[in-house]
Amino acid sequence: MARTERLLRDAGSPDPGIVRCPLCGDDRSVPAFPYETLWNSHHYAYLSCRNCGTGFVDPLPSEAELLEIYRWATYHSAHYNDTSPPRHQRSMRALSRILHPGGAVLDFGCGAGDFLRAIRTAGYRCAGVEYEPSTIREAANRAGVSVRTLEETLRSGDRFDVIHMSDVLPHLREPAISLRVLERLLRPAGMFLFDGPLENNASVVSWTASSVKKIRRMLRVESPREAPPTMLYRFTAASQRKFFERMGYREMFFEVYETGWPYRATDGTGTKGLAKSVKGAIGWLAVSAAKVLPLGNRYTAVYRPETNLGG
Repeated sequence: MARTERLLRDAGSPDPGIVRCPLCGDDRSVPAFPYETLWNSHHYAYLSCRNCGTGFVDPLPSEAELLEIYRWATYHSAHYNDTSPPRHQRSMRALSRILHPGGAVLDFGCGAGDFLRAIRTAGYRCAGVEYEPSTIREAANRAGVSVRTLEETLRSGDRFDVIHMSDVLPHLREPAISLRVLERLLRPAGMFLFDGPLENNASVVSWTASSVKKIRRMLRVESPREAPPTMLYRFTAASQRKFFERMGYREMFFEVYETGWPYRATDGTGTKGLAKSVKGAIGWLAVSAAKVLPLGNRYTAVYRPETNLGG
């Protein structure tokens, strides 16, 4: 774990006291109202970078704090209990376009192992990487394939045709450093398959949630929530693509779509009665609007690193 932490450690800011965007280094960030949270006696606020458009939490949690945040019992089992989420179906379709069964796939940040189980069934050779020990055990048991730490995977000498990352980039302290490390695990002509949230993107759900929060704050009936800052970054479609462009990656495929989440939740949890009906209607409207307008709260994309373009 120590070596992994060194691989993914924060590069730090050369100017103490100045808050710089962790992705582009710009120091002109502004508060991203109304997003903030309280956890472990710390106040975490979200800022928005005026240069690259990315939202980010300030301060970034430490590696030790992230290990606590992403434990199986408190994070994955609570937030990822759907064994066949729609985003995996999209990832499966994208994977079938770029790699035939029999190819090697690494699921980085494999969570409960649901995508690993799906691609293993489809005939792909696969392995997973997770961050926290209890999650590694659960994912390996559920998927029936090898799940290791990043450090162990790097030592193994294994190489992959595709590295899949679903709902992962917003949870990494240093996404750019992490991707550079993962590039070592790609075969020549290897590619990244991403699927993730666009929490700051134009969306009926985003507009509604932000407006409601602002009204509640104005009426002083809502205070900052008390929960760990699980989402370290908040992207728009434009800021997400700009990040990959800065990485020097060639875009092979990029699709924005809308799920209506969390208003159109499918797990039966959350509000009941009239409130649930109203939220469900907003979720349905969000999905419908995204079919005819450039809106959406998620994306699926395929990128090839510059070093692999000649493969």
